[in-house]
Amino acid sequence: MGFGGILKGLLLILILLFSLFIIGCEDNKSPLFGGGKDEHGCIGTAGYSWCEIKDKCLRTWEEPCVDDSKINNFVDCENAGYAIMESYPRQCKISQGDLFTEIIDDENNSSNSVQDEFCGSSTFDSCASDSDCTKGGCSGQICEGVNLEGLGTTCEYKDCYNAVKYSKLCRCEDFECQWVQVLK
Repeated sequence: MGFGGILKGLLLILILLFSLFIIGCEDNKSPLFGGGKDEHGCIGTAGYSWCEIKDKCLRTWEEPCVDDSKINNFVDCENAGYAIMESYPRQCKISQGDLFTEIIDDENNSSNSVQDEFCGSSTFDSCASDSDCTKGGCSGQICEGVNLEGLGTTCEYKDCYNAVKYSKLCRCEDFECQWVQVLK
């Protein structure tokens, strides 16, 4: 067999191998891993399952399969299995975007109880004019001097911090920054 015959044989082998390669690469529509979709199209190996109530595939550890229209408060949200934000007070957000805040009502912290007077604080820093005073604290409950670094406060909200509700302004009164009652 001459050199031309060897080349023809090699060319024939290459064409055969190429043909087998092309046939082997045909898309068989099944992925290598995690390809199992159920009758609703949910990929179980990715953690999705069908939720009849919400009419969609979801991961129950991310979004519980519950009727959100029946969730009306923080306790309902927590009991439904939604994640709780570790704030104070704690908060719970449902998939529709509604946010529910925990109601705290005990003798040590009455943030939910009705207050009949303003409960903000004044630092009585020295001042020459109102522009020397500002509201501070996480909930704006402290009337302090603008040159003060700011007092550390717990980031909680109480209705009695609402200066507008109680007609209070942070002002320079008698050369001290303090909450002042304004006419209603």
